[in-house]
Amino acid sequence: DEALYAEAPDFENSIQYIASEKKEIDFIITRNKRDYKRSKTPVLTATEFLEINIKNWLCLTISIEILLFYC
Repeated sequence: DEALYAEAPDFENSIQYIASEKKEIDFIITRNKRDYKRSKTPVLTATEFLEINIKNWLCLTISIEILLFYC
């Protein structure tokens, strides 16, 4: 019901916005960040998400390889 009255540009965005707050989602991934200007949940584009996670994945992979090499 809350999604019907949320201040989002359309119903689909309202559902995502309300769900992200209720379930404490870490972030929303979307092509149009402007639709989530009032979101308390951080909003990322797919490119931003991949850039962040590829860096984290590379660091983790390198750390594991170093540990395996020296152990």
